[in-house]
Amino acid sequence: MNERPASVWDDLLKPSETVAQFLRRIQLEQLSTGIGFIDQYVKLRPGVVVEVAGPSGTGKTELLIQVATNALLPGSTHAGGHVVFLDLDGKFDPLRLIKVLDSRLRKQLSGKGITARSVSR
Repeated sequence: MNERPASVWDDLLKPSETVAQFLRRIQLEQLSTGIGFIDQYVKLRPGVVVEVAGPSGTGKTELLIQVATNALLPGSTHAGGHVVFLDLDGKFDPLRLIKVLDSRLRKQLSGKGITARSVSR
């Protein structure tokens, strides 16, 4: 048996797709920021690197946390996706991402009548 280990690409590439189908799907799928006016004007796509730049305090990190949360949480188009943060100045606080994920997951679960323990404990 020649079973290969699962990789990040298994989530992106579907074995039954042609190259044309893959490219069409990648060009059509859009990641949501959860912020309507940004989603209307900025089209984020899976597998695309985006640089977010601007002065301190303008919401760059919050935007990235929202996009990451939408990509990671169940119920989104790209649920279970992979997110990479390149923090070049060392100021990113992963605890903030965990808190946002915890809060959003609690909302999703409470809507289904399920309670969850906090991951921040």
